Amino acid sequence: MSSSESVSPPVPSEALLAEAQLPHQKFHPLDIILALLRHKRWLVIIPSLAVLGALIFLQFQEPRYSSMARLLPPKTKPNTATMLSQTGSLAGTGMGGVLETQTPVVDMYLAILQSRSVADFIENRFQLRKRWGVHSVEIVYGRLAGMVKITSTPNGIINIEVQDADPVWAAKIANEYAEALQAITQELAVNDASKRRLFYEQQMHIAFEKLTEAESALRKMQQETGVLKLDSQIQMAVQESSRLRADIAAKETELAAMKAFATEYNSDYLRLKFEIDALKKQLAKWREPIQGAPSLSLQASEGLLPEISLEYAKKTREVKNLELVYELFLKELQLTRIDQVKDATMIELLDRAVPASTTSYPHKKRTVLVAGATGLLFSIFGVLLYELILFQFRDPESLRRARMLSDALGWKVLLKYFKWKKK
Repeated sequence: MSSSESVSPPVPSEALLAEAQLPHQKFHPLDIILALLRHKRWLVIIPSLAVLGALIFLQFQEPRYSSMARLLPPKTKPNTATMLSQTGSLAGTGMGGVLETQTPVVDMYLAILQSRSVADFIENRFQLRKRWGVHSVEIVYGRLAGMVKITSTPNGIINIEVQDADPVWAAKIANEYAEALQAITQELAVNDASKRRLFYEQQMHIAFEKLTEAESALRKMQQETGVLKLDSQIQMAVQESSRLRADIAAKETELAAMKAFATEYNSDYLRLKFEIDALKKQLAKWREPIQGAPSLSLQASEGLLPEISLEYAKKTREVKNLELVYELFLKELQLTRIDQVKDATMIELLDRAVPASTTSYPHKKRTVLVAGATGLLFSIFGVLLYELILFQFRDPESLRRARMLSDALGWKVLLKYFKWKKK
């Protein structure tokens, strides 16, 4: 074999470069680094512009201060009935059920703090509409919702964070939220004792009205019949009837004896007969049921005793029953008020809000770092996208399709630019 056949001719460097630029060449990770180094000035210019824009943005932002008040989780003491009803369940389940009830209580107080009632309390206390120069209360609600952040920790502590341009004002509003929660929880029936107190007050009011009506009916009956004390008046009526009967019997005996020696026209006989008739008429009046007679308004006749006794006993029994019901509700109301005092939820401030000395918004360092990082990412993405487009335009087929697309869209200048870059 000759030397000319064994030694291959050298390949020119221009051919190697052309082969490297062919579209079928493989991708290498170093190509990314090389592409970034070729456009390193854009990796500096774009982040610098982003940082400059962030600094300009920060100059126009009003500084704000945050103040935070922390509340201890509300604790309510169960009343005696509740404790007795839960004794059996606690013996079987331990204290897990008691601890589980803390979360709904905290959620309820979070809802109260975020309610419109608390917002009205704060607005009335600080006159927010006058301070902010607005006339609609809905705008006040919106601004309070934007500047107040209410959260809770896993252990039940409630955090009230207020952000405002005035640090003293932010601290006052945060502390006032605790006062608003205390006032509203006292006003609303949020615990069992308050609910039972409202129930017993309503029932006692109804029982008092019924008792007043029953006493009025009993008083009216006493005025119409003259019955003031049934036992003594019954005894008086019976004694009076017995006396009249005895007098009539004595007079009739005397009249029968007088018939033996006197005629019917004898003056003594006639007088005795008239007396007997008068006594019988008086006895008849006591025995007949006289109703509504003004002359007998202060006495009860014997004929009315059965009817009066039943009616009087019925009305007296009704009055006594209503008195018993009223006293029962009154006693329960007193016990419930004692439970309410014991079970009153006290809102305790763990940390009072104090005026902040440093701003909480805007975060200058964070804003500048985020702007610089975002600008750097956009510059890297733009450089890689630019290199990818150049790489695709090295393929004749891709260039042909791009020419067709540019003709359709009228982007001939852009296509000429990429053809120039290809050269």
